[in-house]
Amino acid sequence: MRSRLLAYGHRRRSWREAQKPAERSIRLLTSSAIPAWHLVSMWLAGFRAWFAGGAGIVSGVLLVLLLQAVL
Repeated sequence: MRSRLLAYGHRRRSWREAQKPAERSIRLLTSSAIPAWHLVSMWLAGFRAWFAGGAGIVSGVLLVLLLQAVL
């Protein structure tokens, strides 16, 4: 047992123990605990900044083209 202890008394986790949190989250997502529309909305919320940045760049380019055509 002493060989399995690391510095400061922490026990080394096995590969199987390290996989448990991921298995729990996968199990949570696949057991219909969270509705599919909620998962999609969370995924899209992660890309909200990218959508806003892209919209800003596109609107800026269109504004420059419009100003060049007018002036």
